[in-house]
Amino acid sequence: MIVREVVLVYLLKITLIIRYVTILVYSCPTFFNLFLFEISNQSTKNEIVGIIYRPNTEPPPHADIDIFESTLCEIMHIINKEDKQCIIMGDINIDLLKFETHPKTETYLDSIFCNGYLPVIVKPTRITASSATLIDHIYTNNITSRSHSGIIITDVQTILHFVHIISIKAAQHKTSFSKNRLFSANNINLFKTNLDHSHFRDILESTCPN
Repeated sequence: MIVREVVLVYLLKITLIIRYVTILVYSCPTFFNLFLFEISNQSTKNEIVGIIYRPNTEPPPHADIDIFESTLCEIMHIINKEDKQCIIMGDINIDLLKFETHPKTETYLDSIFCNGYLPVIVKPTRITASSATLIDHIYTNNITSRSHSGIIITDVQTILHFVHIISIKAAQHKTSFSKNRLFSANNINLFKTNLDHSHFRDILESTCPN
């Protein structure tokens, strides 16, 4: 596990924001590679963004779904214990469209749900003349914020790009006001003048106790 400080630049709507973040690099080349960016956010909880790649060309036990699932769920559990929002995305090479016919895919997806994460891309991300697969994923445990997800359709290539846009409110700093009385000589004289020009006859002659 490697930890180092970097500057992350990301786009929020049309505002360019620069934040100092901590990068955690988890690398197990024959199983998967994972980069976690922790973004400091003053208005909400810290946001962790994970970029992941899981190869699918190695023979077992390399790229084994069970090992990948247990390791990823352990990382998700740690993030949940720290009460941080998280988005994990990448080329995972597990076809979620086969969850009804492939037992390991069904177990993997159930584990994601059990950790409080939801997939936000549910349509095929790779389309050919003979197949359609959903092997590029985005998961998030922040299911209450306003967000938009989608797939960018193109005829140029079979691998489609996908996006996930979240709305984050900027931190609002409330201005505090304090009231006090200034007993300067000028204010005292002004108060006396106002008293001299005030009429209290109606109050003195009133018989009403209220």
